[in-house]
Amino acid sequence: MERGSIVITDEFKSYKRLIYNGYIHRVVEHNKGEYKRGVVHINGIENFWNWVKEKKVKFHRTFRKNLLLYLKEFLFLYLTKLKFIRGCRRWR
Repeated sequence: MERGSIVITDEFKSYKRLIYNGYIHRVVEHNKGEYKRGVVHINGIENFWNWVKEKKVKFHRTFRKNLLLYLKEFLFLYLTKLKFIRGCRRWR
């Protein structure tokens, strides 16, 4: 990610250092019952990770050396699924 990119996260402690590394950091505070602030939310990425965890079952064992390849495959499949769904909505 390029410095200056906007990063949207929950309030997990480790993310607070993002601003010191040149990123614009936006936070959604789940612990305060906040799930969306204007257009800032993390529902999409949470949905993606839940989908990855569900699909990962087919790999039984995810070896660290192959993890990046698995994630790239999942990202491709996920984005393809989203494009298909969005295309179907246009024709309603």
